[in-house]
Amino acid sequence: MVEGIELLYVRPIVVYDNFCNSCTKFAKVSRILSRDRLYLVGHYTKEGQQIRERVFPEGFDANTMFWMITRKGAFGARSGLLPLCSEIIKGFFGTGERIGSKMDTNTEQSDLICNVDNMSCTSMPGFFTRLSGLLKNSKKIERT
Repeated sequence: MVEGIELLYVRPIVVYDNFCNSCTKFAKVSRILSRDRLYLVGHYTKEGQQIRERVFPEGFDANTMFWMITRKGAFGARSGLLPLCSEIIKGFFGTGERIGSKMDTNTEQSDLICNVDNMSCTSMPGFFTRLSGLLKNSKKIERT
């Protein structure tokens, strides 16, 4: 089994769009700010696919937003910001465990160009489109 699957519900996991430059930077900055408390997994990696199969209901499209997966469940986009901030604060003040060097961040990138409504996500309009999507969208999947 893949390490991320073994960590499911044990460590906080951020599942993000690894084809998007802005999303990848957001995930990496989150991990840095949390002082390595977060395990990063790209949506379009094998590990990301396995996590989606275990966490989300069949037919559910989890690729539309970033997800913060904790012991309490999965929190998408806006609803994931509070648990993400909580992990950043815990890391900043040095509470809790950090992810050791054995658990490297999974940051596989693709050669595909990131586009949001035919705009590059690295452009300012594309960035603000992604940001507004983050703030408008929100989903919760409670752990069963």
